[in-house]
Amino acid sequence: ISLGNTETSDEQQPLDLGWLFAVVQRRMGIMMAIALLLGGISGSLVLWKTKKITKLYQGGFQVLVEPITAEGRLSQLLIQSQSANFSADEVNKVGSSVEDSSMVDYTTLLRVLKSPKLLAPLVKKLETQYEDVTYTKLNAQLKINRITYAKDGKEAGTKIIEFTYQDKDSAKIKFVLNTASKYYLEYSRQERLKQTTRGMAYIDSQLPALRM
Repeated sequence: ISLGNTETSDEQQPLDLGWLFAVVQRRMGIMMAIALLLGGISGSLVLWKTKKITKLYQGGFQVLVEPITAEGRLSQLLIQSQSANFSADEVNKVGSSVEDSSMVDYTTLLRVLKSPKLLAPLVKKLETQYEDVTYTKLNAQLKINRITYAKDGKEAGTKIIEFTYQDKDSAKIKFVLNTASKYYLEYSRQERLKQTTRGMAYIDSQLPALRM
């Protein structure tokens, strides 16, 4: 057995750039046509989607639900307490913390404002100008939320409720919001009147005993 070194070499053929350029040149027309076709399709899709986008406008108004000052809230609390037969001492105890408390159940209030009992009459008012307004559409487009803010790292509620309405017709938004604001303010006035009337009725019922 004889041992020896055997040298092998892999012959690498150089890349023929001329042939590659020739192939690219022959197919350049097809490549350009495909690129133009794809660009045209992409542009058409963008324009088509742009035309399908519906512009929506939004408007809104805000309503102060409770008195800003503690004195005003305490006076309301006094009227409510009279109709509930609370003593003056009990009212004073509650009034000492009235600044940080709320006299309104906002979760219930928001549900009442969006209830069929209140929205149905509003729909009838809106139908005089826009016949396409329905309860379902108004309930979906009219948003009623309590404005909140951050306090000590937590979310706290204000005494303000915000009404917003969205539609593609800006004139319709203005009419809906103007009508809704007058409607809800009148509802609020009627509720305050009922509350005051109950307080006055309680005072009237106590006058004969006081006169004696």
